[in-house]
Amino acid sequence: HVDSNARLDQLHRLGLAAADACPTCRSPLSIAGDTRPDALARCAYCGSMLRQTDIVDAVTRVLSAR
Repeated sequence: HVDSNARLDQLHRLGLAAADACPTCRSPLSIAGDTRPDALARCAYCGSMLRQTDIVDAVTRVLSAR
């Protein structure tokens, strides 16, 4: 189990952001350390529920690449 709040905190401390796309409408999702967790629950464009595993994967890719 990966704590998504801890990953977001790491992004914030490092001044990084992650990019992903909504799995339904493919609209861009920007994930930064100051992104509110409730903003990551639904796509801002189409309203689809976002899978937290996808969010954690996107953040982990950014943290692993640095």
